[in-house]
Amino acid sequence: MAWISWARSLGALYVVLSLTAPAFAQEQAGDDTDVEMVDVGEVEPERDTDAARDAFMAGQAAAEEGRWSDSLNEFQRSYLLSGAPTALYNAAMALRALGRHREARDAFQRIMDSHGDHPAAAASAEKREEEAARVAVLLLAGLDPSVEYEIRLDGRVVDAPVEEETRVEADPGRRGLTAEREGYEPYTWEGDLSDGETRTLEVEMVEVPSESRSVFRSPIFWAITGAVLVGAGVGVGIYLRNNAQLDPNFPDNSLNI
Repeated sequence: MAWISWARSLGALYVVLSLTAPAFAQEQAGDDTDVEMVDVGEVEPERDTDAARDAFMAGQAAAEEGRWSDSLNEFQRSYLLSGAPTALYNAAMALRALGRHREARDAFQRIMDSHGDHPAAAASAEKREEEAARVAVLLLAGLDPSVEYEIRLDGRVVDAPVEEETRVEADPGRRGLTAEREGYEPYTWEGDLSDGETRTLEVEMVEVPSESRSVFRSPIFWAITGAVLVGAGVGVGIYLRNNAQLDPNFPDNSLNI
């Protein structure tokens, strides 16, 4: 049957790429990291085997050339079209090569949870532990659990419950974090994190004086107000000039409005 030969083809590709991907991961980790990983945990595959096979082959070709963002896109697409765990496995390997260890860890975990009887699950168990060991952690101390904060890591909002020590996972490398609370100056931090590092940040936020929060002290408010007043003045000037030209006593009654 066609699907059996296709499955065997995917299995063969899985074996090849699972052996070659770690070497690529060490050499090509500087690739673009902006490609979003789709949450495939609850996605029902579309079951288009021809398109899935083409996407898998394109993903392999991209990986062999070190184009890990393209590889990630193609392997994700193959998985969404087929539900084949080998495609998800290789998407996880692409994430690993991109240095996105948190997402790679979670992708390997999804293989174990959703495809436990497949050989890819056994291979994923070891890879998941490797990726988990590389994830860094920032512990934010000093936040008030009863207060709402907006926490951002590298500009992206972090969905983390605020506790006495708020845990924020991060990939190793140069990272920036901000924490904002209404009525307080934002807290900012920037630094380098190594593989598996846990670092505690003492978050101290300075309250903004109440008089500084007044809208009348805001330069933005006065800039907008000034623009409105200037516009209104120009409008009144045009209106008066036009009315004057309609006056028979006006020297130039040519109606060149």
